[in-house]
Amino acid sequence: MKKDNLIVLITCLLLTQFFSYSQEIPFVEYINFSSVKPTGITLEYCWNALGVDSSNNIYVVFGGPYNKVESGYMFKYNADTKNKEYLGSFIDILKANDNYEDNESVPKGHTELPFYKGIVYFGTQPFHDLWGGTVYDLENYRGSHLIAYDTLSQEVKDLSKNKAGGVFQDYQGIMGLQAMPDSDYIVCFSHPRGDLLLYNPGPDSVVRIVPGPVQNFGLHVPRCIVVYKTKVFYAMGWMDSDLYVYDLSDNTLIKTNQKTTGGFWNGKAQTSDGRHVYLMTALGNLYHLDAETNHVEFLSNVFVGDEFEDAGAPYNQYCLSMSVDQSCLYFIPTRTQPGSMASAGYLYKYDLTTNIQKMVGWVGNGTYTGNNIHDREGNLYFAWHNNSIDGKLIRINRRALEDISTSTAGSFRFDSEVTQPFSLEQNRPNPFSEATSVILKLEVEAHVTVDIFDYSGKNVSFPVKDYYTSGQHQLMWNGNDYYGKPCKPGLYILRVQIRTADQVYVLNQKLTKID
Repeated sequence: MKKDNLIVLITCLLLTQFFSYSQEIPFVEYINFSSVKPTGITLEYCWNALGVDSSNNIYVVFGGPYNKVESGYMFKYNADTKNKEYLGSFIDILKANDNYEDNESVPKGHTELPFYKGIVYFGTQPFHDLWGGTVYDLENYRGSHLIAYDTLSQEVKDLSKNKAGGVFQDYQGIMGLQAMPDSDYIVCFSHPRGDLLLYNPGPDSVVRIVPGPVQNFGLHVPRCIVVYKTKVFYAMGWMDSDLYVYDLSDNTLIKTNQKTTGGFWNGKAQTSDGRHVYLMTALGNLYHLDAETNHVEFLSNVFVGDEFEDAGAPYNQYCLSMSVDQSCLYFIPTRTQPGSMASAGYLYKYDLTTNIQKMVGWVGNGTYTGNNIHDREGNLYFAWHNNSIDGKLIRINRRALEDISTSTAGSFRFDSEVTQPFSLEQNRPNPFSEATSVILKLEVEAHVTVDIFDYSGKNVSFPVKDYYTSGQHQLMWNGNDYYGKPCKPGLYILRVQIRTADQVYVLNQKLTKID
């Protein structure tokens, strides 16, 4: 065989193997429930109501119309068999338990769906969101329900049936829900007051209610809470949210001197030992919480400005997931298109070792929610919704994430063949009192944007936004804020966005400013 023909044959075999491998491992899969949902119902939205049990079942709640009101609709999907099952609507479950009031709307399961001792728990709320004066009209709403699905008997029960008034708490909804294994409790976090309810499944009783911070009544509550050993963490507020810690061991609720900024908590990924928690706010600020020491550290803002130039400004962040090896985070920022509902586009990866963020691939327009849901193979799951189209469950394939990366054009490349076309040196001087600079080396031309954040996550300055050719460049910050005033001494985060022809990278570096 001639040498040229041999080369062509080998090339064809390699390409055939590569494309068959790519087809065997789809990057993203959409799982719809149209074959099992009630006839005539549109699954309009899902706000973080996902969970997983020990038998590889993924649970999700979509909200939609129910006659003249609204209800949440519960579904189960088995990651092994691909079997889909409709578990019922919130309203039908309440009716079956003789605990439904006429015209009662139960539109949202807004909570994570914790699995504990064979039971999956679903929290409800009787409204969507409360804004302004409506927060003081709570008497117009009945209250919250806690629903339990027994994975062995496959029975669904309304745990609020025998509580006072048939609800877990009058007028309010359940916004946060998580198991506390150290104390055998299910922790419920209420909306809008921010009360903690400690529920003991054994005797089927609420053993303690910890009132929320009165001074913050009417402000935004987080969409997730953190439970670690006997402690519960949450933040109350909007742009500046105070961090609170409740400790069951001594029954104390403490307002710490720490804050998170950029909206309420909307994303959470927790390590397997529970100690290290990564929190994402609605406006894209990423934090690390050490639940052992109660310390919060700002890492970065994940919104990439250039991506949104043609489609509107960044709007919100609703989902966050951690890789199985706990080395990186995945998320899908949401953006706003003028005159239409919020949509998304790209899955991003944040490397926890290097603090580098990069674009992974296109997942499609829509709103994505859900926190840290994996099946046994390590595939990631989020919920998707967009306007009047039926919501779906989506799966991001773990092997595709590990073995291949995608460009904005959708082409596939093996990770081993992809090198990062930049390097960023540590700033000098560091610490600094007046000005500091970093050296950025580019192997390709790129748009570069530099932002400065204080250690709580507030953007205080953007000293650079320009187009750079390949080569070495000096990026400087004079230590001043937007208004030309010197920033206070302290820790700052330098964020560098690099947009090449087919990729977006975000680098983060700590700076120390002194007197």
